[in-house]
Amino acid sequence: MTKALHFKSIHQFLFPFIITNSSFSLSEWMDNHKEWERQEMSIDCKHYGLYNYYHPKVEKLLFGENSGEISQFHIQNFNYIMHKAQYELVVTKQDPQNSSELTLDIPKDGITLHILDDLKIGILCLTCYNYDYDEEDILIINEKGRRIFWPFVKCEQPCSKQQEHQCSNLSTEIKPIFEGCNSFCDECANKLILRVFSDEKTSISYEDDLKVIDFNNDPKYASFLLELLAGIKFRHIIDDRMFVCCHLESDIANELKDIWPLYNDACRNNYIPKIKDNQLAVINYWYRLCFVDIGISCQSEKLKAKLLEKITYDRWMGYSTFYAYTNYSFIFLANKDVPDYLVDHFLLHYHNLLLILLFQRACLIGFSEKVNKMSELIIEQKLQPKCSAQKSKMLKIHLNNFRSDYILFINKLWFDEITPQDQGIEMYELGKNILGLEKQKDSIRKDIDEFYQYSMQKEQREQSDTLNLISEIGAILLPINFWLAFITHFDNLYSTLFGDIGFIGFSICFASLRRFRIYTKVILIILSLIGFIHLYTVLF
Repeated sequence: MTKALHFKSIHQFLFPFIITNSSFSLSEWMDNHKEWERQEMSIDCKHYGLYNYYHPKVEKLLFGENSGEISQFHIQNFNYIMHKAQYELVVTKQDPQNSSELTLDIPKDGITLHILDDLKIGILCLTCYNYDYDEEDILIINEKGRRIFWPFVKCEQPCSKQQEHQCSNLSTEIKPIFEGCNSFCDECANKLILRVFSDEKTSISYEDDLKVIDFNNDPKYASFLLELLAGIKFRHIIDDRMFVCCHLESDIANELKDIWPLYNDACRNNYIPKIKDNQLAVINYWYRLCFVDIGISCQSEKLKAKLLEKITYDRWMGYSTFYAYTNYSFIFLANKDVPDYLVDHFLLHYHNLLLILLFQRACLIGFSEKVNKMSELIIEQKLQPKCSAQKSKMLKIHLNNFRSDYILFINKLWFDEITPQDQGIEMYELGKNILGLEKQKDSIRKDIDEFYQYSMQKEQREQSDTLNLISEIGAILLPINFWLAFITHFDNLYSTLFGDIGFIGFSICFASLRRFRIYTKVILIILSLIGFIHLYTVLF
């Protein structure tokens, strides 16, 4: 991708998802969906630096082996073929006085798909360019453009007027739309449109009517997601929003450069800095941009300062360049003199770095769901003792699959370091810390160990119970066999007496063992009484 000279901002909306169809075949999907073209990394002038930016292990994950075939554990990258069409992402800007549309251009290679087939996860990415809108509109684009279905947020008061979608006079439109209902907030994206212009004089419209929402079923995704991901059964990972990457070129970066040293020093020394109102407005904008917040959701200045200090990467602040990570955004703020290669780094190097982080996050969230499923199996074992053996078998199968997937994840997708370059190392560490990936990984590892210990202990208990049963049966049969041996093989008084005494002695000794269950002891005592009766009849 090359940088356009006059854009004001770049917006990337990334939709991580889990492929829910266990029988999904990537090769069959590729054969049936030719609108997606598989991309392989070519070592040319543009990509040479990118290819050598990462460690070989990471490089293999991202780019494969360029063999022309689908290699094992490799992120498959696809471009959506637009042919001669022109794509735009349109976000409706709600205003009490006037409602307008914010239109962003999607370049030819702006719709991409990344699938990791081995773990059944993927990421859909829309890259959009803004040429017209100011800093406040950019906040609206980030907030509303990331919606994937209508948010379940109730208004304090119903909207006074029903919003209805009116088709425009465009020659061809594909309009996957979020439609709001009267009881939901106008601050949300009630319309999100993927608009397509083409040379053909046809009109196609995909519209979502979400005025009636079924809270008992899964949410209905925006039509453009269903259209782009046709043939893939998926489920979202984060929440009702996509992950946002935004690069903004603005004079705000110069103003933030002047304020940040004082503000950051105050953050580290745990006091609220005293700054002017215009400086506070710059800090507030940086907060709103990073946390994808149209308003200010954090009313505590002290907490806001701590949050900004935690998420901001300011290595190059002398050049008015700032980066930031949050749980749902990656931000690159620079002034209007930012060199082209930094924009390329944002679109290539840091984009791939973010893909790795999101794939890791998707895997860990998927693992957490597996932990919940295995916990449910344990609860069902306790509630349904009759089905305990079947549940134990299912638990063992799930645990073995879980452990193999986790080992695959640790060895192929988890990296302590992805590049030898300092800035890449620091950015990767910051992303892992903000997303809490290390804690999640350690927690999953602990859960696996606990489940494994539980499974082993349960198996040992079952084996012990089996051995105890065998020993109890043996304890019952041994006195009988001992007695029968003497009675049948030696036909004299002494052998009969010896057999009876041995029979009684074995029965009493085994009945006195604590590990035997009560019914086994009762049987042994009855046998000893039978032995006494037989001994009495022989003697008297």
